[in-house]
Amino acid sequence: MSTAIGSPASDVTAAQQQSTRAALLAQIGAQAAALIPDATGGPRAHEVALTLVQLAAAYAAIIGSENQ
Repeated sequence: MSTAIGSPASDVTAAQQQSTRAALLAQIGAQAAALIPDATGGPRAHEVALTLVQLAAAYAAIIGSENQ
């Protein structure tokens, strides 16, 4: 199986990365929306913020791997 640009293997990988990236962006948006009401110090504020940071790090890792 070839991994040259435009090959089926690279197309699947690119499609998987795009799907993962879109899913992470959706989760980041949901966590950011959840953080807004909890920003006043609600019991979940720390948990929501930590999850948001973890999702953003995962998104950055995908973008970094695509740029290499």
